[in-house]
Formats: sequence, structure tokens, C-alpha cells
Amino acid sequence: MDIVRLIRPKQLIKNVFVFPALLFSRMFLQWAAVWHVLVAFVAFTFAAWCVYAFNDLIDAEADRAHPTKKLRPIAAGRITPKQAICIIVFWLAAALAVAALVNWMVLALIIAYLVINVLYSLWFKHHVLLDLFCIAAGFLLRIFAGGLAISVMVSPWLLLCSLFLSLLLASGKRRAELLLSLEENTDTALRPVLRQYNLPFLDLLVNTSLTCLTMCYVLYELLVNNGFWLSSIAIVLVCYALFRYLYNVHVLHRGGSPEEVVLRDKSLLISMALWLIVQVARVIVLEG
Repeated sequence: MDIVRLIRPKQLIKNVFVFPALLFSRMFLQWAAVWHVLVAFVAFTFAAWCVYAFNDLIDAEADRAHPTKKLRPIAAGRITPKQAICIIVFWLAAALAVAALVNWMVLALIIAYLVINVLYSLWFKHHVLLDLFCIAAGFLLRIFAGGLAISVMVSPWLLLCSLFLSLLLASGKRRAELLLSLEENTDTALRPVLRQYNLPFLDLLVNTSLTCLTMCYVLYELLVNNGFWLSSIAIVLVCYALFRYLYNVHVLHRGGSPEEVVLRDKSLLISMALWLIVQVARVIVLEG
């Protein structure tokens, strides 16, 4: 059970970012392409588990002073540092071995992902804005890995949308953390970078990221994709999903856990499912 808590299974949803290249390249009906992306997904899953365990090991002392993080297995002492290191080494080896099954480029991206996250745990997460862009880099590496797994060039539109989506989620998370610390008068030293933010600035980041994401996606649909009516439906669904996320952030105050927003909000899930159906229908109906 402690191993399950260590890997944070709900955050597995982040690794779906390896799939957009497969979807937008129209190759999701080719079994070989699907298989390569699935293997890349597994590689990033092992890499993420390695990162979570490393981060918990580094932050164990600080987590013991946190009202909820103190229950994490390493902070609570249920997994010793030596055991944690063994677990990290095992998952590291698994991530590299699985990535190598795809190709050397995916392996290189896994290594880059691990290096960036080590730097994040040790340094980047303590610096304003660098923490957000470091989080965004993890999503972009997943996007690139999905493309390289099937040997296709990732669209600049896809990269831009992924960048602004990840910045939206990261800034929404920081906003929720800061708001919680202000409401409950908890010490921002529990996450020192919060001292460098304030709510107006984070609201501006959320709104700017949302605006840029919406503009990039609308332009992509209208300038690149076929089928005006399908594009129009897709745009409406994306806008609804984004506004629903804002509702969760500003009204329900769930932004501190983006993965929980996605998993718990049925309306958001339905809109995402319908959007996926539209994209698949575009390939089947318009492109045969």
C-alpha cells in the first residue's frame, strides 16, 4: 500500500500527453504506432514514479511539518531512506530499459525528463516562474516523446497548446496552494516559492495562459484541420472544458490538484470524451 502511495497513481494521467501526437498524426488506427506510443507511456510512467520517490526523499524533513504531506510513506517513516533509494534505482533502470525498446530518441527524452526533475527538486521549485516552466517542460517532453516514438514531427500548434495548458494547470495549482495557506494561516515556508507569488499575479498567469491556449487551439482548428463543422464543435467543447476548469479553480477551489479536477468533474470528463470522439470522427469520416 505504501508503494502505491509513493507512486501517486492519480498523477498517472499526466502521461497521457504522449498520445496527442498519435491522435493528431492520424496514425491511431495503425497498431505498430499505437504499440510504440504505449511503450513510451510505460517508460514515462516508470520515470515519473522515480521522480516522485526522489522528490519525497529529498523533501521528507519538510513534509513532516506539512498537515497532509506528513502522511507520505517516506516522511512518515514507513519507507526508510535506504529502501527509497533501492526503489528509485529499480524504477530508474526500468524507465531507461523500456524507453530503449522504442528508440534512442525517446531514451534521450526520458533522461532529459529525469535530469530536469532532479534540478526541479533541488533548485527550480524554489524560484518564481522557473518552477512553472520546469513543470511545463515535463509535459512538452512527453509530447515530443509521443511524436518521436512514431517518427513524426510534432506540430508547433500542438507544442504551443501543450505549453499554455501546462502553464495554466501549474499556475492554477500554485494559486490554490497560496490561497489555502492564506485562508488557514499556514506557513508558506512549507513551499517557500509561494512567498514570491501573490493572488493577483497568479490570477494574471491563469488568465494569460487560458487566453493564449484558447487562441492557439482555435487557430489550429480553423487553419489546419479539415471540416468546418467538426472544428466548430471541437472549439466549443474545448472552451467549455477550459471554463469548467476555471470554475473548479475559482469557485470549488480544486486547482491544487489538477488530476483530481479531471477525475472528479463529470462534466469536464464528458466534454473531453466528446472532443476525442470528434477528433476520431474527423479521421474516419473526412479522411477515410
